[in-house]
Amino acid sequence: DCAGIKDVVVSGSFKLSEALTSSYKSITNAVVAQGATNIGDEAFFCCFGLTSITIPETVASIGCNAFRNCSELTTVTIPDSVTNIMQEAFKGCTGLTSITIPEGVANIGQNAFYGCWELKDVVVPGHFQLSTIFPSSYTTITNAIIKQGVTSIGSWAFYGCSGLTTITIPDSVTSIGSWAFDGCSGLTTITIPDSVTSIGESAFYGCSGLSSIVIPNSVTSIGHGVFQDCSGLSSIVIPNNVTNVGSRAFYGCSALESVTIPDGVTSIGERAFYGCSGLSSITIPDNVASIEYAAFQDCSGLSSIVIPNSVTSIGGWAFDGCSNLSTLSLPSRFKGNSSILVGIPDGCKVVWVPDVYTLRFDANGGTGEM
Repeated sequence: DCAGIKDVVVSGSFKLSEALTSSYKSITNAVVAQGATNIGDEAFFCCFGLTSITIPETVASIGCNAFRNCSELTTVTIPDSVTNIMQEAFKGCTGLTSITIPEGVANIGQNAFYGCWELKDVVVPGHFQLSTIFPSSYTTITNAIIKQGVTSIGSWAFYGCSGLTTITIPDSVTSIGSWAFDGCSGLTTITIPDSVTSIGESAFYGCSGLSSIVIPNSVTSIGHGVFQDCSGLSSIVIPNNVTNVGSRAFYGCSALESVTIPDGVTSIGERAFYGCSGLSSITIPDNVASIEYAAFQDCSGLSSIVIPNSVTSIGGWAFDGCSNLSTLSLPSRFKGNSSILVGIPDGCKVVWVPDVYTLRFDANGGTGEM
């Protein structure tokens, strides 16, 4: 009779429910022996009393249902050697609150972590989508750490993780994928490291709890919808190296109070600041050449706008709904473009500034306009 066994050291290649039929349910501590290369299918299946498991660096694969229904497990650290986690490996581990998944994991089987309802803290690689890995708990995860060495955060990686309040991004990351943090409404602040050079479209879409963010100087473009509907965002620093503010970049950022667009920006995209009703001032630099359709539509807090002489193209309805606009200064070249003035208040004073041209001289003394 082995009913009193609590601690075991095992090879990982057999099922405890078969090897220890009378005690496997009451085992509390298990160590997989050094040298084991895999944890077999159903190895710890229904070990209801298991509270800790030690997996050595030699293990490469965790089998189907390996820890299924180990309801007393609260934390698991999967070593860097593991590349494969099979389907339903940790299904029903209802007590699991934290887990570390290494960067080297290439495959996570279907429902591997299904039913891990209490999961709050995760250390994850950047190439998996949390809503796929943790289908029953991704909305309740509060803290996520991306491991040092990860170079990219994939598209949709943290999509819909509405309970996420903190995220740690290492300085090895160079790119943040499209929709990476879409719908992470619980995030209040995020630090993007200086190593990041690329932020994909809609990366922070709907992060309504985000109040401030600093974009590093390494980023050269703010793409389509990157901060769309970040309704709590009150301040942002756009780095000097940015040359383009993409369409819908700050769409619906109603709490945004002021923005300084850096001198290097040459274009402001369609609906870039649409609905930024809290915006009271904005400075458009002299290098901007184009302002696209409805770029500042419904920016009801703006009282004055000066469009520099460098601007050669303004889309229609650019200032539509700017209901408190009292002064709009425009280069005289736009006098014939009535669509620019659509939707501005009746009392707004439009100041037409004479176009300024620069003369240049060639080697023969000829002149031309610039």
